[in-house]
Order: sequence, then C-alpha cells, then structure tokens
Amino acid sequence: MLRTHPEVTARGALAVLDGEKGNEKKTFIVSMSQAAEDQLVELGMTATQGLARCAGLALFYREAEEEERLQTDLLKLAAKWSPYFENTAPGICTIDLVGRPEAHRTPEPLCRQLLDALRSAGLEARVGMAGNPDLAFIAARLTSSTSPTCVLPTESKALQKHLSEVAIAALRPSVALLEVLDLWGVRRLGDLAKLDRTAIGERLGQEAVQLHDLCFGKGTRLLQLVIPPRDYGAKIEIDYEIQELEPLLFILRRLLESVCARLTSIYLVAGAIDLTLFFSDKTTNARHFRVPEPSADPEILFEILHTWLETFSADAPICGLEIQAHPTRAHGQQRRLFEASIRNPARFAQTLAQLEALFGTPSIGTPRPQNTYRPDAFKLNSYSLDIEPASSARVREDTLPVEVARPQTPLHPHGLPLRRFRPPQRIEVLTEAADAPHLQAPTAILTGSVPGTIADSQGPWAISGDWWDKECWNRLEWDIRHENSETIYRLYRDRAGWFLEGIYG
Repeated sequence: MLRTHPEVTARGALAVLDGEKGNEKKTFIVSMSQAAEDQLVELGMTATQGLARCAGLALFYREAEEEERLQTDLLKLAAKWSPYFENTAPGICTIDLVGRPEAHRTPEPLCRQLLDALRSAGLEARVGMAGNPDLAFIAARLTSSTSPTCVLPTESKALQKHLSEVAIAALRPSVALLEVLDLWGVRRLGDLAKLDRTAIGERLGQEAVQLHDLCFGKGTRLLQLVIPPRDYGAKIEIDYEIQELEPLLFILRRLLESVCARLTSIYLVAGAIDLTLFFSDKTTNARHFRVPEPSADPEILFEILHTWLETFSADAPICGLEIQAHPTRAHGQQRRLFEASIRNPARFAQTLAQLEALFGTPSIGTPRPQNTYRPDAFKLNSYSLDIEPASSARVREDTLPVEVARPQTPLHPHGLPLRRFRPPQRIEVLTEAADAPHLQAPTAILTGSVPGTIADSQGPWAISGDWWDKECWNRLEWDIRHENSETIYRLYRDRAGWFLEGIYG
C-alpha cells in the first residue's frame, strides 16, 4: 500500500481497511502502523471507531491486486533460496533452510543476506530464524524497524527467556482463546508457561496446548510446501525453413524426448499433446492429440504425431514448432476374463488415424444399430477408447458350456441362418401378372449373380416402419428356390425395385 502512496510515511498513524468502499460502517481495520497502535487503535475496529481513537489516522483500502503481486514476488524469491518453502499467510513465507550449512554455523549473517535480497527486490521485510516454523514466526514478530532480523537460540533455557516476554496476541490465536486468556490475566508466553499443560488442555483445548508447548520450544509441524507449476512443453525456432518431413521429424523426436524425461522424473504420463507449427508467412497451425493410453514413452507419442504429419500439407515452410504435454497420473487396466481387450491402444489409434486419412473421418467408426426394425439400419459413431467394457458379470451365453448356459430341454430349431449381401444386389425379376404388388409373385430372376427360373417361392411377407417420418419404408419379402437346386435365396421388393438380399445356409 505504501508503494502506491509515496506521500504517506511509515512513521505516521495509518490503518488499512477491508470492506465496502464508501461505507465506513462496513469496513474494518485489518492492519495498522505502530503509531496507530500507540493511539489505542485495534484490529477489527470500524473506520469510525479508529478515527474516534486517533483523529489524525490516515485510512487506506486494501489493494488486492498489488498484494497478490507482492506475495508472488515473495514466493519467487523464496524459491531461489530453497525448494522447500510455505506460503504461510499474506505477507508471510516460511523457508526450510536445513540443507544450507551456514544456517547452522552462521545463522545471523544468513539472515542479513536474506534481508538484503528482500530489500533488493523492493520488499520491506523482517526475517526471523528458529528451530521450527512456529518459532521462526515468533522470531519474525520479535524484530523491529531498527533490528529487522532475529535468531532464536536453540538452548532450552535461553529460548524460554526470549519467549517469556512475547505477547500471546502476536501469535494470532483464535479470538475466543485470546479472550479467555485475557480474562485470566495471561497475556504473555511467560505467564502461560507457569500454568499446568494438562489442565490447560482440559479447559481450553488443543490450541492452548500448542501455545503452551511453544513456551518451551517444543512441538513442530510440517510445512505445506508450495509446488511451483512445471512446464511440460518445448519450443524451438528454426534458423532455416523446413520444407520436407524428415528434418521436421528429427527435431520433433528430440523435443519429445526432453518432455518425456521431465514427465518420467516425477512419475507422470502424457494424457494429451498439443502441437503448434509456425510458418514463414507468420501463420500457425495448432492441433490437439489425445493419447489413447496415457504414456511417457517418446516412441508412442512420436508415432501419434508422425501419423498426422504424413497427411499434412502447408502453403508455407515451417520455421518453428512447439509441443505441450498435458500431464496425468498413470493408471492400470484390469484385464477381463471373458472379454477381449485391445493389447496396444496406441497402435490401434494409429491404425484408425491412417484409415481416416485414406477414407475420410465419416467412413470410420463403430456401427451402432438404430432404434428401428428396418433391416441393416445402423449408423457409424466415432470410435472412443474411453468406453468402459461391459461388466464381466454379464457373460455371454454362448461362451459357457451348453449344459450350464441352457437348460436340458428339447431344442426347437430356428431355421437356417441368412448370409446377407452388403449391399443387396439389384436384380430384374419376371413376375406373374396381377393388379396388386403383393400378388405379383416372382417366377424367374433375369439378371444378377443367380439368374434362373424359380421353382418354388414362399411369401410375400410385408414389413414396414417409420410411417410417421420422411424416412418411412416398406417392403415385400420372398424366399425362393431355383429349379434343380436346394439353395434358398431371399428376395425383396420396395419402391426402388427388386433386390437379392442374401442366401440361406
């Protein structure tokens, strides 16, 4: 706040408000200077109450964007000193310096170096060092503008002496606990240390026990470490223009190996890849690839990109490329006992991509029957490896022994199976003379793969459907047999003419 208001001096009485601007009754003091505290201004007061205690109190509202930016700068600086640090609270960062030898031998110079680094970054800060995170926070609260660093001793008696005069309110306990301790007259850690630990726990709970342990330098907690976001991408700008596939693949493989090495180091895999190509005419082409089975194997990822690049063409040479991997956790797959599964999903997806390049995307997919009685009515759905297999409890009947799958009862024959021609063969048929189509029985097949005189026919069987729709259909079916032949065929007639649908047996 002082950065954006250079006319304000830190020695003046000022307070920072949080709440609705322009409504002093709904704003509360969240921070204040030492001069305001000397005038009995307290945290949580409204702006009106603060002005009643200190007429010259300068009031400012919180600037959330500026605070967030400064907190980010603080965390970036902490990452330079140690990979293990915690975003404790706004304006507070706790760093684990156990791995630095000077933290044990010369802690005071190390504190001053850290303070100088903070001031060089434009941050006014105070530094405290101790044996655990909570004591380090207390050490930072013991600092002042004239002595901005504090190192608490590790020896027990000396530590208790330093902590005895620390105000309990400075440790920011809960309001309820602070009120009870204030009623008891316990306002400093030295006063709290004189009380019995067990009795405090029985009356005030675990929070009071933790404060009591701090009086003697006991207790510790694990830091909630900040894990900085990692970059799982790679980008390269090429000095020369690429017009052929081979040099592009060579560079792409090297980038994938680098990205996969980073993923493998933290036990992650790539669930998807973004590939962006930069062209000499200042245009770009971005493409998203989903990995069928998440993997960190550069060969598998390379094959996915290679398959697409083989069918890709551009109007201008390539002058750069970028890949970005989307990390995810590796997951295993439970193999089913009675169901087939894809052995190599990556290879299967590559084959699908090659087929789509040859025949077009609408021609590749999984056939799904439509909700109609129309023969061979289906549509192609895009194939997805995310479809979960059916439960293994639903075992197909024909995969079990006959004596288990079917009861031992007399079997009723269902007739001969029909082997359909796809598509049905258009033929010309000679029929009997009649006025109605269903009375015009076929007598001979004139064209097609099975021409000849019909010796016997059964039918017609009339079927229809979707009468309410534009795609309504109806047809007449016959089962026929040629002379001197036992082979049975199925014919049908619809609005388009006669067709040979299939052969029985």
